[in-house]
Amino acid sequence: MRRRISYCLIMFFLSIALTSKGQQWGPWITLHEEYINGTPHRIQVSFRYVDCGSLGRHSAWRINNEIYRENADVKADVAFTNCLGQSEILHLYIPLTDTGINNDPGQWFSASGPPGQPYNIKYSELKPHENKRPDYRVDDNSPISVYNDDLNDIRKSDKTYKRTIKEDDEALTKFNNSIESIGNTLIDDEERKIQKIRRERKQREQDYKDGIRRDEEREQREYEKEQRAARERAEERKFAAEERQRKLKAEQDEAERRRIAEEAERNRRLAIEKQKEIENNVRRQREITLDTIQDGKFPSNKSQLTEVWFYIVAWDKITYYSFDVYISDIIKVKKYSDGTWPFLVDVKDNINTRVEWGNTGKRLVGYFANFNDATQKQNTLLTKLRSLNADITLFKCPELYRIENLSAEKKSKNSDFWNEKQKDDLHKKNNDDFWNK
Repeated sequence: MRRRISYCLIMFFLSIALTSKGQQWGPWITLHEEYINGTPHRIQVSFRYVDCGSLGRHSAWRINNEIYRENADVKADVAFTNCLGQSEILHLYIPLTDTGINNDPGQWFSASGPPGQPYNIKYSELKPHENKRPDYRVDDNSPISVYNDDLNDIRKSDKTYKRTIKEDDEALTKFNNSIESIGNTLIDDEERKIQKIRRERKQREQDYKDGIRRDEEREQREYEKEQRAARERAEERKFAAEERQRKLKAEQDEAERRRIAEEAERNRRLAIEKQKEIENNVRRQREITLDTIQDGKFPSNKSQLTEVWFYIVAWDKITYYSFDVYISDIIKVKKYSDGTWPFLVDVKDNINTRVEWGNTGKRLVGYFANFNDATQKQNTLLTKLRSLNADITLFKCPELYRIENLSAEKKSKNSDFWNEKQKDDLHKKNNDDFWNK
């Protein structure tokens, strides 16, 4: 019974000591930082959290100011939960007239949980004349005079309270140290008693084990003698059985080897067929994508459009491992001055002649009524081709039929379809902008 009471006392003193040690300052949190002559200077805040149910019952905050300014301050808000479980806001105010670390515990608050991170951080720097408050006092009963008196009373009571809290903390620290010393002494005494009891019990257990071991060794010798005779008889039967097992195992191993080889060959053939099927499916998807691109045409001569847009799509032979697609920039084609469009067959012949890419197929895609529609359709096609892992090459192509005021009589077969006179100008323009804008 006495041992149990001593144990309870020890645990009580330990809990008190551990509680006092837990009231430590947290890490510094930077609210404001400046580099002065290449060296960082910070304004920081740190919290010491003490739960409402612990000794002391108050949490506190301290500041570390490395920037001295007479007309500046830093303000911030910190959210915490009070002892009633309600959310509150702690308003921090740090004037920059004092530098160094201020551990004054008078900056306190009661919380049932660790405070959050500071927010609404504001650095304010006032002009010299704004930091001086004019004296508007008319008499002792004026609102300004009453305000100043209340402010002085608050400051005096705050200093007294801070000094009281500091003295209480020092007394609490001394009390905790004495309690910890008493607890350590009691723990040492109990530990020595426990060690003595353990040694005595260990000796009794060892004596008992020695007697048991001697009896077991005698029984073991007799048992081993009988077992040697039985093993000799069993060895002969075992040898014959093992010989039969070796032959059967060899036959089973050979059958398993043949089965594994046949299964591996079957899996290899299935993998080849599956790979071929995948390659065919990919190739068909690519072919279908390009086959669905409708060949271009011009609008009717009666159309109100005076210019339309196209782009060229060309491709090489399509396989699973090769999918090379070539896409031109947006091409603008204008109507002739007589209200007609160029011959589509001539345009396609010139594409086949002038566009060197695409050994398998070429398409003139369009027409599009405006440049944005052409660009949108082209981007949609590019997205689809990229999803099929196409190797896309973008190339520049001169504008087709950039001709104005050309009468029907001047459209002879000897005229240059590509309008060589303007091709050089277009070439110079294309060197600056890929899309010929």
